[in-house]
Amino acid sequence: MEEERVYTIPLKEAKKTKRKKRAGRAAKIIKQFVSKHLDVSEVKLDSDLNEKIWSHGAEDPPSQIRVRVTKRTDEVAEASPLE
Repeated sequence: MEEERVYTIPLKEAKKTKRKKRAGRAAKIIKQFVSKHLDVSEVKLDSDLNEKIWSHGAEDPPSQIRVRVTKRTDEVAEASPLE
């Protein structure tokens, strides 16, 4: 049984890291957020979501992002951007 939810995830915490590592940190924040809210151990980011995070380069990820999350099984969730 698949479960689908939509979240707006704040990424302002990524702005507190070094300039060149901000987009990578934003991806980690998304994974932690989804893992916490859906109680799963593994989160997979869609390639479109990854491109949206990195769209302005490593130094300037978005400050928040809307994400559609699908819980596939008890262990795996998949996140994709909401457009």
